Amino acid sequence: MASKRRLSAPVAPTPPPSSTSLSSPESILVDSTCTSSSSNAVLDAKLLDRAEKLARMTMELKIHKVVMQANDLARGLEDLTRKTVRNESFRQQNEERMERVWQDILSVKVNFEQHLDTRARDKLDLRECQREVTEVKSSMGEVRRLVEELASKVDQLPTLAEANAVLAGVSAQREACETAAAVCRECREFGTRLKIHKVVMQANDLARGLEDLTRKTVRNESFRQQNEERMERVWQDILSVKVNFEQHLDTRARDKLDLRECQREVTEVKSSMGEVRRLVEELASKVDQLPTLAEGNAVLAGVSAQREACETAAAVCRERREFGTRAGCSHKPMQTRIQETIKSTRRWHHDHKSTALPDAVFTANYLKKQSKRDPRMAVFLQRAIHKRIRRRRRESGSRPQSLEEFCQDVSWDDVTRTVEDVLVRRVDSTVRSLSQSSQ
Repeated sequence: MASKRRLSAPVAPTPPPSSTSLSSPESILVDSTCTSSSSNAVLDAKLLDRAEKLARMTMELKIHKVVMQANDLARGLEDLTRKTVRNESFRQQNEERMERVWQDILSVKVNFEQHLDTRARDKLDLRECQREVTEVKSSMGEVRRLVEELASKVDQLPTLAEANAVLAGVSAQREACETAAAVCRECREFGTRLKIHKVVMQANDLARGLEDLTRKTVRNESFRQQNEERMERVWQDILSVKVNFEQHLDTRARDKLDLRECQREVTEVKSSMGEVRRLVEELASKVDQLPTLAEGNAVLAGVSAQREACETAAAVCRERREFGTRAGCSHKPMQTRIQETIKSTRRWHHDHKSTALPDAVFTANYLKKQSKRDPRMAVFLQRAIHKRIRRRRRESGSRPQSLEEFCQDVSWDDVTRTVEDVLVRRVDSTVRSLSQSSQ
Protein backbone atom coordinates (compact mmCIF):
# COMPACT_ATOMS: atom_id res chain seq x y z
CA MET A 1 0.00 0.00 0.00
CA ALA A 2 1.38 3.37 -0.96
CA SER A 3 2.39 5.57 1.93
CA LYS A 4 0.46 8.79 2.58
CA ARG A 5 2.10 12.03 1.56
CA ARG A 6 1.64 15.25 3.46
CA LEU A 7 1.43 18.51 1.60
CA SER A 8 3.82 21.02 2.99
CA ALA A 9 2.33 24.27 4.33
CA PRO A 10 2.66 27.28 2.03
CA VAL A 11 5.78 29.17 2.82
CA ALA A 12 5.83 32.90 2.33
CA PRO A 13 8.80 34.14 0.26
CA THR A 14 11.67 35.46 2.32
CA PRO A 15 12.26 39.23 2.12
CA PRO A 16 15.33 40.32 0.14
CA PRO A 17 18.47 41.14 2.22
CA SER A 18 18.95 44.78 3.16
CA SER A 19 21.60 46.60 1.13
CA THR A 20 23.77 49.46 2.30
CA SER A 21 23.91 51.09 -1.13
CA LEU A 22 21.14 53.50 -2.19
CA SER A 23 18.77 52.27 -4.91
CA SER A 24 15.94 53.93 -6.78
CA PRO A 25 12.28 53.01 -6.11
CA GLU A 26 11.96 51.67 -9.67
CA SER A 27 14.78 49.13 -9.19
CA ILE A 28 13.41 48.07 -5.81
CA LEU A 29 9.94 47.57 -7.34
CA VAL A 30 11.30 45.49 -10.24
CA ASP A 31 13.40 43.30 -7.92
CA SER A 32 10.55 42.69 -5.49
CA THR A 33 8.13 41.97 -8.37
CA CYS A 34 10.49 39.45 -10.00
CA THR A 35 11.23 37.74 -6.70
CA SER A 36 7.54 37.51 -5.76
CA SER A 37 6.54 36.27 -9.23
CA SER A 38 9.23 33.57 -9.38
CA SER A 39 8.57 32.36 -5.82
CA ASN A 40 4.79 32.29 -6.42
CA ALA A 41 5.25 30.34 -9.67
CA VAL A 42 7.50 27.74 -8.02
CA LEU A 43 5.16 27.40 -5.03
CA ASP A 44 2.05 27.02 -7.23
CA ALA A 45 3.79 24.41 -9.40
CA LYS A 46 4.85 22.36 -6.35
CA LEU A 47 1.38 22.52 -4.78
CA LEU A 48 -0.38 21.53 -8.01
CA ASP A 49 2.04 18.65 -8.58
CA ARG A 50 1.60 17.28 -5.06
CA ALA A 51 -2.20 17.63 -5.16
CA GLU A 52 -2.35 15.85 -8.51
CA LYS A 53 -0.15 12.98 -7.26
CA LEU A 54 -2.23 12.56 -4.09
CA ALA A 55 -5.53 12.50 -6.03
CA ARG A 56 -4.12 10.02 -8.55
CA MET A 57 -2.84 7.70 -5.79
CA THR A 58 -6.17 7.77 -3.91
CA MET A 59 -8.22 7.00 -7.01
CA GLU A 60 -5.83 4.23 -8.11
CA LEU A 61 -6.05 2.58 -4.68
CA LYS A 62 -9.85 2.56 -4.76
CA ILE A 63 -9.98 1.27 -8.34
CA HIS A 64 -7.40 -1.39 -7.51
CA LYS A 65 -9.52 -2.56 -4.58
CA VAL A 66 -12.64 -2.83 -6.76
CA VAL A 67 -10.69 -4.66 -9.48
CA MET A 68 -9.36 -7.14 -6.91
CA GLN A 69 -12.90 -7.83 -5.68
CA ALA A 70 -14.08 -8.30 -9.27
CA ASN A 71 -11.21 -10.69 -9.97
CA ASP A 72 -12.10 -12.71 -6.86
CA LEU A 73 -15.71 -12.93 -8.02
CA ALA A 74 -14.56 -13.98 -11.51
CA ARG A 75 -12.35 -16.75 -10.10
CA GLY A 76 -15.22 -17.94 -7.89
CA LEU A 77 -17.56 -18.04 -10.87
CA GLU A 78 -15.02 -19.98 -12.92
CA ASP A 79 -14.71 -22.55 -10.13
CA LEU A 80 -18.48 -22.80 -9.91
CA THR A 81 -18.72 -23.24 -13.68
CA ARG A 82 -16.25 -26.11 -13.64
CA LYS A 83 -18.02 -27.85 -10.75
CA THR A 84 -21.62 -27.37 -11.93
CA VAL A 85 -21.51 -29.23 -15.26
CA ARG A 86 -24.65 -31.33 -15.96
CA ASN A 87 -26.48 -30.09 -12.85
CA GLU A 88 -30.21 -29.95 -13.74
CA SER A 89 -32.25 -29.76 -10.55
CA PHE A 90 -30.60 -26.49 -9.33
CA ARG A 91 -32.81 -24.28 -11.51
CA GLN A 92 -36.07 -25.77 -10.10
CA GLN A 93 -35.07 -25.21 -6.47
CA ASN A 94 -32.93 -22.03 -6.60
CA GLU A 95 -34.05 -20.20 -9.71
CA GLU A 96 -35.94 -17.56 -7.72
CA ARG A 97 -32.99 -17.03 -5.36
CA MET A 98 -30.53 -16.74 -8.24
CA GLU A 99 -32.80 -14.17 -9.87
CA ARG A 100 -32.73 -12.10 -6.69
CA VAL A 101 -28.95 -12.44 -6.57
CA TRP A 102 -28.72 -11.33 -10.18
CA GLN A 103 -30.97 -8.30 -9.54
CA ASP A 104 -28.92 -7.38 -6.48
CA ILE A 105 -25.70 -7.60 -8.48
CA LEU A 106 -27.15 -5.35 -11.19
CA SER A 107 -28.41 -2.82 -8.62
CA VAL A 108 -25.04 -2.83 -6.84
CA LYS A 109 -23.30 -2.26 -10.15
CA VAL A 110 -25.57 0.67 -11.07
CA ASN A 111 -25.27 2.23 -7.61
CA PHE A 112 -21.53 1.74 -7.63
CA GLU A 113 -21.20 3.49 -11.01
CA GLN A 114 -23.32 6.41 -9.78
CA HIS A 115 -21.35 6.58 -6.57
CA LEU A 116 -18.02 6.59 -8.41
CA ASP A 117 -19.17 9.42 -10.69
CA THR A 118 -20.52 11.48 -7.79
CA ARG A 119 -17.52 10.74 -5.60
CA ALA A 120 -15.12 11.76 -8.37
CA ARG A 121 -16.95 15.07 -8.81
CA ASP A 122 -17.00 15.70 -5.06
CA LYS A 123 -13.30 14.89 -4.74
CA LEU A 124 -12.45 17.19 -7.62
CA ASP A 125 -14.53 20.00 -6.08
CA LEU A 126 -12.92 19.44 -2.67
CA ARG A 127 -9.40 19.46 -4.09
CA GLU A 128 -10.21 22.57 -6.10
CA CYS A 129 -11.55 24.28 -2.97
CA GLN A 130 -8.49 23.25 -0.95
CA ARG A 131 -6.21 24.51 -3.68
CA GLU A 132 -8.04 27.84 -3.74
CA VAL A 133 -7.73 28.08 0.06
CA THR A 134 -3.99 27.40 -0.19
CA GLU A 135 -3.56 29.98 -2.94
CA VAL A 136 -5.57 32.61 -1.09
CA LYS A 137 -3.67 31.99 2.18
CA SER A 138 -0.32 32.18 0.40
CA SER A 139 -1.36 35.39 -1.33
CA MET A 140 -2.58 36.74 2.02
CA GLY A 141 0.82 35.96 3.59
CA GLU A 142 2.46 37.77 0.67
CA VAL A 143 0.22 40.81 1.21
CA ARG A 144 1.01 40.86 4.94
CA ARG A 145 4.73 40.73 4.19
CA LEU A 146 4.30 43.65 1.78
CA VAL A 147 2.47 45.60 4.52
CA GLU A 148 5.36 45.04 6.95
CA GLU A 149 7.91 46.14 4.37
CA LEU A 150 5.75 49.16 3.61
CA ALA A 151 5.66 50.15 7.30
CA SER A 152 9.45 49.70 7.79
CA LYS A 153 10.56 51.35 4.53
CA VAL A 154 8.28 54.33 4.08
CA ASP A 155 10.84 56.35 2.09
CA GLN A 156 11.19 53.54 -0.48
CA LEU A 157 7.49 52.87 -1.10
CA PRO A 158 6.23 52.87 -4.71
CA THR A 159 3.39 55.06 -5.86
CA LEU A 160 -0.24 53.93 -6.00
CA ALA A 161 -0.10 53.41 -9.78
CA GLU A 162 2.95 51.14 -9.48
CA ALA A 163 1.27 49.13 -6.70
CA ASN A 164 -1.82 48.69 -8.91
CA ALA A 165 0.43 47.48 -11.74
CA VAL A 166 2.01 44.90 -9.40
CA LEU A 167 -1.43 43.71 -8.26
CA ALA A 168 -2.53 43.43 -11.89
CA GLY A 169 0.52 41.27 -12.67
CA VAL A 170 -0.21 39.01 -9.70
CA SER A 171 -3.86 38.67 -10.79
CA ALA A 172 -2.78 37.74 -14.34
CA GLN A 173 -0.38 35.14 -12.98
CA ARG A 174 -3.10 33.70 -10.76
CA GLU A 175 -5.48 33.42 -13.74
CA ALA A 176 -2.80 31.57 -15.70
CA CYS A 177 -2.31 29.14 -12.78
CA GLU A 178 -6.07 28.55 -12.57
CA THR A 179 -6.19 27.82 -16.34
CA ALA A 180 -3.35 25.30 -16.02
CA ALA A 181 -5.08 23.69 -13.03
CA ALA A 182 -8.31 23.35 -15.05
CA VAL A 183 -6.42 21.59 -17.87
CA CYS A 184 -4.79 19.20 -15.37
CA ARG A 185 -8.16 18.55 -13.76
CA GLU A 186 -9.71 17.64 -17.12
CA CYS A 187 -6.84 15.24 -17.86
CA ARG A 188 -7.26 13.60 -14.44
CA GLU A 189 -11.00 13.26 -14.95
CA PHE A 190 -10.50 11.67 -18.37
CA GLY A 191 -8.06 9.08 -16.96
CA THR A 192 -10.40 8.30 -14.08
CA ARG A 193 -13.34 7.76 -16.44
CA LEU A 194 -11.25 5.38 -18.54
CA LYS A 195 -10.44 3.27 -15.47
CA ILE A 196 -14.07 3.27 -14.31
CA HIS A 197 -15.18 2.24 -17.82
CA LYS A 198 -12.75 -0.68 -17.64
CA VAL A 199 -14.24 -1.77 -14.30
CA VAL A 200 -17.76 -1.52 -15.75
CA MET A 201 -16.73 -3.68 -18.70
CA GLN A 202 -15.37 -6.30 -16.31
CA ALA A 203 -18.64 -6.22 -14.34
CA ASN A 204 -20.59 -6.72 -17.59
CA ASP A 205 -18.40 -9.71 -18.43
CA LEU A 206 -19.17 -11.13 -14.99
CA ALA A 207 -22.89 -10.59 -15.60
CA ARG A 208 -22.72 -12.44 -18.93
CA GLY A 209 -20.81 -15.26 -17.23
CA LEU A 210 -23.50 -15.46 -14.58
CA GLU A 211 -26.18 -15.70 -17.28
CA ASP A 212 -24.30 -18.53 -18.95
CA LEU A 213 -23.97 -20.24 -15.59
CA THR A 214 -27.72 -19.93 -14.99
CA ARG A 215 -28.46 -21.51 -18.35
CA LYS A 216 -25.99 -24.35 -17.70
CA THR A 217 -27.27 -25.18 -14.23
CA VAL A 218 -30.82 -26.14 -15.22
CA ARG A 219 -32.11 -29.15 -13.31
CA ASN A 220 -28.91 -29.66 -11.32
CA GLU A 221 -29.64 -31.45 -8.09
CA SER A 222 -26.18 -32.43 -6.91
CA PHE A 223 -24.93 -28.82 -7.02
CA ARG A 224 -26.82 -27.88 -3.86
CA GLN A 225 -25.30 -30.82 -1.95
CA GLN A 226 -21.77 -29.90 -3.00
CA ASN A 227 -21.78 -26.07 -3.14
CA GLU A 228 -24.59 -24.84 -0.88
CA GLU A 229 -22.11 -23.67 1.74
CA ARG A 230 -20.09 -21.78 -0.84
CA MET A 231 -23.20 -20.07 -2.22
CA GLU A 232 -24.00 -18.98 1.32
CA ARG A 233 -20.55 -17.38 1.54
CA VAL A 234 -21.16 -15.64 -1.79
CA TRP A 235 -24.44 -14.34 -0.44
CA GLN A 236 -22.67 -13.04 2.69
CA ASP A 237 -20.09 -11.34 0.47
CA ILE A 238 -22.88 -9.60 -1.43
CA LEU A 239 -24.40 -8.41 1.85
CA SER A 240 -20.99 -7.10 2.96
CA VAL A 241 -20.69 -5.24 -0.36
CA LYS A 242 -24.05 -3.61 0.37
CA VAL A 243 -22.88 -2.56 3.83
CA ASN A 244 -19.67 -1.12 2.40
CA PHE A 245 -21.67 0.77 -0.19
CA GLU A 246 -23.85 2.32 2.55
CA GLN A 247 -20.69 3.32 4.40
CA HIS A 248 -19.45 4.95 1.20
CA LEU A 249 -22.71 6.89 1.02
CA ASP A 250 -22.14 8.12 4.60
CA THR A 251 -18.60 9.13 3.67
CA ARG A 252 -19.99 11.04 0.71
CA ALA A 253 -22.33 12.98 3.02
CA ARG A 254 -19.38 13.86 5.27
CA ASP A 255 -17.38 14.94 2.23
CA LYS A 256 -20.21 17.27 1.26
CA LEU A 257 -20.16 18.78 4.74
CA ASP A 258 -16.37 19.22 4.49
CA LEU A 259 -16.83 20.84 1.09
CA ARG A 260 -19.35 23.35 2.46
CA GLU A 261 -17.05 24.12 5.38
CA CYS A 262 -14.15 24.63 2.99
CA GLN A 263 -16.25 26.95 0.83
CA ARG A 264 -17.20 28.95 3.91
CA GLU A 265 -13.54 29.28 4.88
CA VAL A 266 -12.72 30.41 1.34
CA THR A 267 -15.39 33.10 1.62
CA GLU A 268 -14.03 34.29 4.97
CA VAL A 269 -10.45 34.36 3.70
CA LYS A 270 -11.49 36.29 0.60
CA SER A 271 -13.33 38.85 2.74
CA SER A 272 -10.29 39.26 5.00
CA MET A 273 -8.16 39.56 1.86
CA GLY A 274 -10.35 42.40 0.66
CA GLU A 275 -10.02 44.10 4.04
CA VAL A 276 -6.23 43.80 3.90
CA ARG A 277 -6.16 45.25 0.40
CA ARG A 278 -8.31 48.15 1.55
CA LEU A 279 -5.88 48.80 4.39
CA VAL A 280 -2.98 48.71 1.93
CA GLU A 281 -4.70 51.26 -0.28
CA GLU A 282 -5.42 53.52 2.71
CA LEU A 283 -1.80 53.19 3.84
CA ALA A 284 -0.59 54.05 0.34
CA SER A 285 -2.82 57.14 0.29
CA LYS A 286 -1.51 58.20 3.69
CA VAL A 287 2.10 57.69 2.60
CA ASP A 288 1.60 60.27 -0.13
CA GLN A 289 0.62 62.77 2.57
CA LEU A 290 3.77 62.22 4.66
CA PRO A 291 6.32 65.07 4.77
CA THR A 292 9.56 64.79 2.84
CA LEU A 293 12.96 64.17 4.41
CA ALA A 294 13.88 67.86 4.28
CA GLU A 295 10.62 68.87 5.98
CA GLY A 296 11.13 66.22 8.67
CA ASN A 297 14.68 67.42 9.32
CA ALA A 298 13.42 70.99 9.61
CA VAL A 299 10.76 69.95 12.11
CA LEU A 300 13.32 67.95 14.12
CA ALA A 301 15.69 70.91 14.12
CA GLY A 302 12.93 73.15 15.46
CA VAL A 303 12.00 70.60 18.11
CA SER A 304 15.66 70.23 19.16
CA ALA A 305 16.05 73.99 19.47
CA GLN A 306 12.84 74.26 21.47
CA ARG A 307 13.95 71.39 23.71
CA GLU A 308 17.32 73.03 24.40
CA ALA A 309 15.55 76.27 25.28
CA CYS A 310 13.20 74.41 27.64
CA GLU A 311 16.10 72.59 29.29
CA THR A 312 17.96 75.88 29.79
CA ALA A 313 14.87 77.49 31.32
CA ALA A 314 14.31 74.45 33.56
CA ALA A 315 17.92 74.59 34.77
CA VAL A 316 17.58 78.28 35.61
CA CYS A 317 14.31 77.65 37.47
CA ARG A 318 15.86 74.75 39.36
CA GLU A 319 18.83 76.86 40.46
CA ARG A 320 16.51 79.65 41.58
CA ARG A 321 14.33 77.19 43.48
CA GLU A 322 17.33 75.64 45.26
CA PHE A 323 18.67 79.06 46.13
CA GLY A 324 15.24 80.09 47.44
CA THR A 325 14.99 76.87 49.48
CA ARG A 326 18.34 77.45 51.09
CA ALA A 327 17.54 81.07 51.78
CA GLY A 328 14.13 80.12 53.19
CA CYS A 329 15.65 77.49 55.48
CA SER A 330 18.20 79.99 56.77
CA HIS A 331 15.49 82.55 57.56
CA LYS A 332 13.13 80.09 59.29
CA PRO A 333 13.06 80.13 63.12
CA MET A 334 15.45 77.64 64.67
CA GLN A 335 12.74 75.81 66.61
CA THR A 336 10.73 75.33 63.40
CA ARG A 337 13.72 73.84 61.61
CA ILE A 338 14.36 71.46 64.53
CA GLN A 339 10.72 70.31 64.61
CA GLU A 340 10.71 69.72 60.85
CA THR A 341 13.90 67.64 61.14
CA ILE A 342 12.36 65.56 63.95
CA LYS A 343 9.17 64.95 61.93
CA SER A 344 11.19 63.98 58.86
CA THR A 345 13.28 61.56 60.95
CA ARG A 346 10.11 59.98 62.33
CA ARG A 347 8.78 59.40 58.81
CA TRP A 348 12.08 57.84 57.76
CA HIS A 349 12.06 55.68 60.90
CA HIS A 350 8.57 54.45 59.98
CA ASP A 351 9.77 53.60 56.43
CA HIS A 352 12.82 51.81 57.87
CA LYS A 353 10.55 49.19 59.45
CA SER A 354 9.30 48.00 56.04
CA THR A 355 12.33 48.61 53.79
CA ALA A 356 14.61 45.92 52.37
CA LEU A 357 17.62 48.24 51.95
CA PRO A 358 20.68 47.83 54.19
CA ASP A 359 21.29 50.47 56.89
CA ALA A 360 24.23 52.00 55.02
CA VAL A 361 22.20 52.72 51.86
CA PHE A 362 19.14 53.83 53.83
CA THR A 363 21.22 56.22 56.00
CA ALA A 364 22.94 57.70 52.93
CA ASN A 365 19.54 58.37 51.31
CA TYR A 366 18.34 59.98 54.56
CA LEU A 367 21.33 62.36 54.76
CA LYS A 368 20.99 63.28 51.06
CA LYS A 369 17.33 64.14 51.56
CA GLN A 370 18.12 66.24 54.64
CA SER A 371 20.83 68.11 52.72
CA LYS A 372 18.29 69.07 50.06
CA ARG A 373 15.71 70.15 52.65
CA ASP A 374 18.05 71.91 55.17
CA PRO A 375 21.75 71.78 54.21
CA ARG A 376 23.12 73.27 57.49
CA MET A 377 21.02 70.93 59.64
CA ALA A 378 22.24 67.97 57.56
CA VAL A 379 25.89 68.99 58.08
CA PHE A 380 25.29 69.37 61.82
CA LEU A 381 23.68 65.91 62.07
CA GLN A 382 26.47 64.32 60.03
CA ARG A 383 29.10 65.81 62.37
CA ALA A 384 27.18 64.58 65.41
CA ILE A 385 26.96 61.06 63.93
CA HIS A 386 30.67 61.18 63.14
CA LYS A 387 31.48 62.05 66.78
CA ARG A 388 29.29 59.16 67.92
CA ILE A 389 31.03 56.55 65.75
CA ARG A 390 34.54 58.04 66.03
CA ARG A 391 35.78 55.15 68.17
CA ARG A 392 34.77 52.56 65.58
CA ARG A 393 36.32 54.67 62.83
CA ARG A 394 39.63 54.77 64.73
CA GLU A 395 39.63 51.00 65.02
CA SER A 396 39.12 50.64 61.26
CA GLY A 397 42.07 53.01 60.61
CA SER A 398 40.74 54.46 57.31
CA ARG A 399 39.24 57.85 56.50
CA PRO A 400 35.95 57.95 54.51
CA GLN A 401 36.21 59.45 51.03
CA SER A 402 32.46 59.77 50.27
CA LEU A 403 29.07 59.79 51.96
CA GLU A 404 28.43 56.14 51.03
CA GLU A 405 31.76 55.08 52.52
CA PHE A 406 31.02 57.12 55.65
CA CYS A 407 27.65 55.36 56.07
CA GLN A 408 29.22 51.87 55.93
CA ASP A 409 29.97 52.10 59.69
CA VAL A 410 26.66 53.82 60.58
CA SER A 411 23.53 51.95 61.65
CA TRP A 412 20.05 53.40 61.69
CA ASP A 413 20.04 53.10 65.46
CA ASP A 414 23.03 55.50 65.53
CA VAL A 415 21.02 58.02 63.50
CA THR A 416 17.92 57.88 65.73
CA ARG A 417 19.97 58.10 68.94
CA THR A 418 21.97 61.06 67.56
CA VAL A 419 18.80 62.94 66.55
CA GLU A 420 17.26 62.26 69.96
CA ASP A 421 20.43 63.45 71.72
CA VAL A 422 21.10 66.69 69.81
CA LEU A 423 17.52 67.75 68.94
CA VAL A 424 15.63 66.66 72.08
CA ARG A 425 17.92 66.38 75.09
CA ARG A 426 20.52 69.05 74.23
CA VAL A 427 18.37 71.30 72.10
CA ASP A 428 19.74 74.54 73.66
CA SER A 429 23.34 73.79 72.73
CA THR A 430 22.18 72.76 69.25
CA VAL A 431 20.37 76.09 68.79
CA ARG A 432 23.49 78.01 69.83
CA SER A 433 25.73 75.99 67.51
CA LEU A 434 23.42 76.45 64.53
CA SER A 435 23.04 80.17 65.23
CA GLN A 436 26.82 80.65 65.36
CA SER A 437 27.30 78.70 62.12
CA SER A 438 24.60 80.77 60.37
CA GLN A 439 26.30 84.02 61.45
